[in-house]
Amino acid sequence: MRDDYDRLDDPRETPALRELLAQSFNWKPHYWERFTRAIRPEQVRVLRREGELVAGLALYPFGQFLGGRSQPATGLAAVGVRPESRRQGAALALLRGTLEELRAQGVALSLLYASTSRLYRKAGYSEAGSSRTYCLPLTALDGLNAERELPLVRVDVHEDLELPSAIRAVYAQAARQGAGLLDRSPMMWRRVLRTLDPDQQVRAYVVGSLEHPRGYVVYTHAPGSSRHLYELVIHDWFALDGPAARRLWTFCADHRSLASAVRWKGPPVDPLAALLPEPGLVELAGSMPWLLRVVDVGAALSRRGYPSGVDAELQLRIDDWFLPENGGRWILRVRDGQGEAVPGGEGELELDVRALAPLITGWLTPQQLAATSRLSGPSRALATATQLFAGPSPWMPDRF
Repeated sequence: MRDDYDRLDDPRETPALRELLAQSFNWKPHYWERFTRAIRPEQVRVLRREGELVAGLALYPFGQFLGGRSQPATGLAAVGVRPESRRQGAALALLRGTLEELRAQGVALSLLYASTSRLYRKAGYSEAGSSRTYCLPLTALDGLNAERELPLVRVDVHEDLELPSAIRAVYAQAARQGAGLLDRSPMMWRRVLRTLDPDQQVRAYVVGSLEHPRGYVVYTHAPGSSRHLYELVIHDWFALDGPAARRLWTFCADHRSLASAVRWKGPPVDPLAALLPEPGLVELAGSMPWLLRVVDVGAALSRRGYPSGVDAELQLRIDDWFLPENGGRWILRVRDGQGEAVPGGEGELELDVRALAPLITGWLTPQQLAATSRLSGPSRALATATQLFAGPSPWMPDRF
């Protein structure tokens, strides 16, 4: 069979793609309209088999912060295959073409949320971080150490408006301090400011002032119980210090008379919860892992940030059956937070490209990977890797 990987250049193929995605994800007509508003045709990739469109996906370009530095990454979404062409290698052929294209463009990392991990592991992806949703009844904020000295400044937000610079500044600082958070492109910011229900309005406040912002919250209202009118649904929020974080909780508490609960996305261990009167009342409402694929080993290791004051060398041997140019021996040299990866060395630390994903994000430690036989090497190399890849647990609030 002849497979051709390509862009969706012919508008006559749009109905075939629409039907493919509608069958794959049970999309209603209105969702296709939202998809075409968010995704430009040049972001769509397709696989044609014997001239027929059998698979497609969408690309989301952005960056990802690891070790305080952003490196180019691309998210994959809406990966679909026609039902009659499934389990015949179409998805892997589409992924191979996509990854080869991204590598040629200088992209270091690829990310996605998977409906099934098995397929994507065959292409070198692995779980490397999480997106968690928490829920807290607002009655749990009784007794909160309230903070109202810091002002809240209302700002207009909409997916078609320019993002307020105060929000962008707070997010950029918070994202560098975390791990796994996206360096959001304008497209990804539009997703933050979007709601699937056209009757819902997205609102936002900045904590502090527009000139000196210390936090922000972007939220909507969702239908509540019969006793309450709504729930607060936080699309995005970050605070740069303790008073700003307490101001955000006070903002939530001041909705208690009409709202039943607040929902937000946060890291596996959320420092915001430590400010609550009863942190144990926070419920995990949902958790979804995201998968990462190292597209370019040399670039990913070199562009990642590392702990300052560390001067170390790590020698790796990496197996990559899907993108063979990634494989082989690599030397990672780190000094003062900067890394450089070059081919060569003895390959003391042995792992495949799937194990490299949670290692490079910090999702799993070298010891955890070794304990599950995903990595092997002498104790000295394990200790060096532990020092280099230490950091907060990777997460992101963004879905795509």
